[in-house]
Amino acid sequence: MSYCVNCGVELSPSERRCPLCGTEVINPREPWQEPVVRPYPRQAERMLRRVDRQFAAALLAVVLAIPILVTMLCDLLPDGQLSWSFYVFGALTMLMVWVLPPLAASRYHRLRFLALDGVAVCLYLWGIAHFSGGNWFLPLGLPLAAGSTGALLLLVYLFRQCWGRDPLNRTALLLLLCGLLAMGVELVVDLYLGSVRFQWAPYVLISCWVLAAAARLVARRQKIREEIAKRLFY
Repeated sequence: MSYCVNCGVELSPSERRCPLCGTEVINPREPWQEPVVRPYPRQAERMLRRVDRQFAAALLAVVLAIPILVTMLCDLLPDGQLSWSFYVFGALTMLMVWVLPPLAASRYHRLRFLALDGVAVCLYLWGIAHFSGGNWFLPLGLPLAAGSTGALLLLVYLFRQCWGRDPLNRTALLLLLCGLLAMGVELVVDLYLGSVRFQWAPYVLISCWVLAAAARLVARRQKIREEIAKRLFY
């Protein structure tokens, strides 16, 4: 039986180094030999906790269904009609669409789920316009929601296809699309109001594109990136 000369820990015959402090074991009377049975595995096994995603999705659906039922009952019992509870129902249903499909799916299809999220937003806006008696959904709500969803889908697609993992390139692309989206938002709002004037969106567009050009330039010049890193961290 050997003991560590540094910390005094009792050592197993299979130990070549002390498991506590790492000191090499040298015992001329008991030369080390490969044991037939080791006291523990050669590599530590990582125990990964597997979570039943479908069960979690079902549990979350039940949790979200409870406030839906409660609010609908509170709205229905006084006069036998549903009015304000629709907004709670629509919001929580939209939240279910956002959360449950990615949680329950075996593979995460980012573009499909984002498109589904956009459809859920459009349907919720349509419901609000329908129940409130407004006529703003087709000229205003739908173009804004669909345009924002389309811009987000395009951004994710370009990130995956041709812009790599460089954060500066991604920042440049994000700024480009933000500028275009701002122009689209003001155009839709101005068309809804009856006159196209472009008062604030051009400033957003110019600012975003200037910053995007700077980010793209820095991304292509390694020396500039190194100098910026030195100024920031040294």
